[in-house]
Amino acid sequence: MKTVNIHQAKTHFSRLVEQAAGGEEILIARSGKPIARLVPLEQLAGPRKSGTLRGRIRMEPRNLVWVSAATAWEIVIKVALGRLDLGEPPEKCLPREIERSHFRPLPITVEHALEVAALPHHHTDPFDRLLIAQARREGMKMVTSDPAFEAYGISILSARA
Repeated sequence: MKTVNIHQAKTHFSRLVEQAAGGEEILIARSGKPIARLVPLEQLAGPRKSGTLRGRIRMEPRNLVWVSAATAWEIVIKVALGRLDLGEPPEKCLPREIERSHFRPLPITVEHALEVAALPHHHTDPFDRLLIAQARREGMKMVTSDPAFEAYGISILSARA
């Protein structure tokens, strides 16, 4: 979480809003004491339901589909914060659904983490930046509804509704 003083917030408001829209939470302080928080709108909207594109994306059996450990990590955090409702604990449904769908787990490597440093700062969400780094490093196509991913020049399969 980034902290700025009121003067910085006034001076750089547009940039801070863009950072918040990208997933970063920004704390605004007066005399070193927090007085306000700038958060992405989805955090205010309450829990999201999963499966909104279920049945609308068809994967060919000959194509391998990888699920990053970063995705599982982000899901667990969002469930714990009440921002995502899976209907059951992630430790129960994630392994089952990954196996049922014949997806392959993609671990996070040191090379993936170092690739993040080479990324331009089009996007501030750390999980998304790691996913982008993995896609670049491994030459993989990303499935996403986030248009910010396109700025990285990786291959995208749009999941927009």
